[in-house]
Amino acid sequence: MKPAHLQSARIHLFLKISILAVLGVLVLWYGFIQAGPLILGPQIVLESPAEGSVYYDPLVAVRGNASHTTSLTLNGKTIHTDENGNFEESVRLPLGYTIMTIHGEDRFGRERTLHRTLVYNQARSVTLNQ
Repeated sequence: MKPAHLQSARIHLFLKISILAVLGVLVLWYGFIQAGPLILGPQIVLESPAEGSVYYDPLVAVRGNASHTTSLTLNGKTIHTDENGNFEESVRLPLGYTIMTIHGEDRFGRERTLHRTLVYNQARSVTLNQ
């Protein structure tokens, strides 16, 4: 049997190593949580218009949210976000099939691009025979 003071010293050493290990894991976890958005790059969520939508009015509202971006463009035109990253712009569609492009870039040069296909079909009047 080992003396009590050796067992006590081993327990203290084990506790110190365990506490340091737990603190190290917590520091790494916290660092990853804080750095996660920077690692992922720019994020763009487009609320409207929906993919493949057909419109009978050429003016379309484009709404969404962009986070971790330093520049944001819609079909090559710079658009601005509010303090929460929300944006809303109007786009005039040409007749027929259109591909709308939203492009964001972060401060490290990482890019994210979204494409939406839309169709503008002029409204036609319908006549009923009586």
